[in-house]
Amino acid sequence: MCRTLLAISLLLSSALAFTIYREQLIDVIAKEQSESLKGGASTYSARTGAQCQLQNFSSNVYGSNNEIVFSASTLHSTRIATRAALICFSSTSSFDLNSTSATISSVKSRTNRFASYQSVSSTYTAQYGHLFEFLYLDNYYAYSFERTRYDDFAFGRYDAPYVVNTPLFTGGNPSATGQEGPLNCMSIEGTFQGQTDYEITLSVSNPSSADGCPTAADMPFQIVLLWLGENSDGTTVVRGDKYGTTCMPRTGVTAALSCTPAPADANAPTVATACNGKTGVVDTKYPSCVQCDTVSSGSCSCAADKLKNLVGPTYCGEEIFPGDSTVVSLADLPARLCSKFSAIRAKWETTSFISDPSLWQLYLPYFVLVGAPSFDYEWAKHANFTLYAGEVQDGRRLSDPSRYFGIGQKCALCSNGLSDHIGDLEFLSIQTFRLMGKIIADLSTPCSQLYTTAKPQLDPSPSGIEWG
Repeated sequence: MCRTLLAISLLLSSALAFTIYREQLIDVIAKEQSESLKGGASTYSARTGAQCQLQNFSSNVYGSNNEIVFSASTLHSTRIATRAALICFSSTSSFDLNSTSATISSVKSRTNRFASYQSVSSTYTAQYGHLFEFLYLDNYYAYSFERTRYDDFAFGRYDAPYVVNTPLFTGGNPSATGQEGPLNCMSIEGTFQGQTDYEITLSVSNPSSADGCPTAADMPFQIVLLWLGENSDGTTVVRGDKYGTTCMPRTGVTAALSCTPAPADANAPTVATACNGKTGVVDTKYPSCVQCDTVSSGSCSCAADKLKNLVGPTYCGEEIFPGDSTVVSLADLPARLCSKFSAIRAKWETTSFISDPSLWQLYLPYFVLVGAPSFDYEWAKHANFTLYAGEVQDGRRLSDPSRYFGIGQKCALCSNGLSDHIGDLEFLSIQTFRLMGKIIADLSTPCSQLYTTAKPQLDPSPSGIEWG
């Protein structure tokens, strides 16, 4: 019996929707970047560990030299290697970055939120370009069904209400004069360790005002950070959040350029007043209150089940596993993912409450979101390609692995074990669970309830249920 025939007839308008298994799951994994999961609180970006805060800058005057200081934390997962921080400026008057107008003044680091930054022995270099020049080899922007392309970037993930609604993509399409727009992105390339907060100081030339001083209005600007990694073939990919994260200004810092000189942090709190009425400790280098769950003897602490933010106004982040206070370390997360989604698989096998389409439309994106502290989209994509490469191909419909025994005997619309009218949704559900299990297994936590090496195409019922 085709257990989801009714759902299939309602949801599928064309057989093309289920033509290429490999790209189906790629698109689905990409949906963790979708509008429905962005949210005002930057949930996905925060769960990866990548945070950014604009601490201060030396000059707010148009056309002047500006020492910009920001703090940027790398991903929670130390398994994910990053080789560069990609910084893009967004403003109504364009920053034009090159080897003369934008240089790296210093890079310091710390792994303890409340320790001092220390100098880094590594050497860092800068590359300059448009956003697309850094991202065009990252096939996420081509695979996304929602056309999440680099030329659609309006801004990174942000915390409302702060946003400068101007595009990051400032050029690439030659103008009438044949010239591209100014370069607004630079990559800071060198050694970046996981679970580390980097203090980066850049010397940048501020753009000139559009209509000259003193009539020009203040010009807000923002900085968006993306962490770059490298594929096995040497191509550049964005690790963590594919949208990046906005470098939110420290409390009281005005991220705007003006004709009138003024301290950027004129409205920032002082060391004496930063934590008035708040539970937290004061960051004395950049006066602000780092809020946390409890303070004892001047030290901040969080509940054991919370993620720890190395950057930003709060030290205590979301729960490591939402809704489960028993998961108290990142090392516990893969096992909890296994138990959670094994239970979902058991419910899918024994009830009709979980439909096949909901597994890849809802549960797989949720799996990627919850697992963000341990793995990212690129990790999941690699696992999916590895899983796909090991499948048994059926010559009757190339590039679309399906169960060897097919669903023909149980479905009136099927012939020769395959159909030109519907997709093998139940098989894809099995593969979705196997993908989850493989991702967990790749995190050094075997999950046999979800992932086995048995080929679904060759065994009609390795899980003990009737797949047809």
